[in-house]
Amino acid sequence: MATIKKTLLEIVQDILNDMDSDKVNSISDTVEAEQIAKVCESVFFDVINTIDLPEHKELLTLTALGDSSRPNYMDANSVTSMEEVRYNVSETSGQVEYKTIIYLPPDEFISRILERDSSASNVILVSDPTSGIQLPIINDAQPSYYTLFDDRYVCFDSYKSTVDTTLQTSKSLVIGTKYPTFTVTDSAVPDLDDTIFPYYISECKSRCFSIFKGGPDAKIEQFARKHRYFLRNDRWKVKQENIRNNYGRN
Repeated sequence: MATIKKTLLEIVQDILNDMDSDKVNSISDTVEAEQIAKVCESVFFDVINTIDLPEHKELLTLTALGDSSRPNYMDANSVTSMEEVRYNVSETSGQVEYKTIIYLPPDEFISRILERDSSASNVILVSDPTSGIQLPIINDAQPSYYTLFDDRYVCFDSYKSTVDTTLQTSKSLVIGTKYPTFTVTDSAVPDLDDTIFPYYISECKSRCFSIFKGGPDAKIEQFARKHRYFLRNDRWKVKQENIRNNYGRN
């Protein structure tokens, strides 16, 4: 299938041409080319932060803390957003049974777990990594709920100590997103789907004209507005219903 993607050098060369600037064979050839490349980087992160891009959704894992004093916590630092969290609750080696773990807002999560008897034999007190506040956590059941108090550490309501001493990275499954990287090199191709690329390039051109030429080009602005409209529905390969389920981080 043909692609309309371009390398960063090709994008910079395209913008320089539209601006009637000097031609380059490498981004490092001129200061202006380097400045345009940095603008392209800035636009890239603006685009991925303002548009829900399906190409950045993927299967991810949470990172186990490996801390027996916080067995119910996992680290979500590498994850930007989580739509669904599952955990393999199978106790048979070589088998999987991914259970959906329900997200609860922090206040509701706290209300539920504080109803527990902290003196019960199956309840341990675990210190939250950020606040240090002790929370009653069940140690003989697989997790059912989770929350985040600080947008990094995922707190589950329970774990099963007879299976694992802490929750495990290999047993977590997250449908979510994480930030892609942007590399300022000649051969780098911005991590965007084909349907996004024309819009991305037009936004780069528009911003460069505003910064370096004192104002946007009318035709480029018209093109950018047109693609903003189409992106509302056409960014998905499979048409999506208007579903607004949120599970945790946004």
